[in-house]
Amino acid sequence: MNAASATEGVKVSEAREMSEAMLRMWESTKQKPSIQHWKRFVARGELFQSVDVQLSKALRKEYRCKEKQCYYNCQNIAIEQPDLYEYAEGYATGIVPVEHAFLIERETGKVLDPTWTDLNESGDYFGVRIPSEFIRKLWVETGAATYMIGKYLRCVSVA
Repeated sequence: MNAASATEGVKVSEAREMSEAMLRMWESTKQKPSIQHWKRFVARGELFQSVDVQLSKALRKEYRCKEKQCYYNCQNIAIEQPDLYEYAEGYATGIVPVEHAFLIERETGKVLDPTWTDLNESGDYFGVRIPSEFIRKLWVETGAATYMIGKYLRCVSVA
């Protein structure tokens, strides 16, 4: 095992440990829907650490993405170009982990973040990929771009 894959293994382990700690916290409150949400999130979540800063900036400019509108920014791009980009929701780490939506470039597996302006190539993102068809369906039902991981996780089984 080389140093890079050892570091990646540690980061994956840390992300899973954080998610599992959150799961234990929710289990202690006995809030069953939240417990199921976290079990599904931990089971389906993936750690992404490589960000394509240049393509993120290009998408931000092309789609006129605005800060603090990550759900709309990323859902819109994923629906318009589903062959190129996958939509994901979860957490991203700036200074502290925050709920965030981002894209995954299908060809490279790199994160694209057209919302945040202060990006570097080695960000930590942990999230669940949500299919474009699911986004379209919710846009039709609700008429809005919104946080949708909870609805998606209720529709899928624990892996």
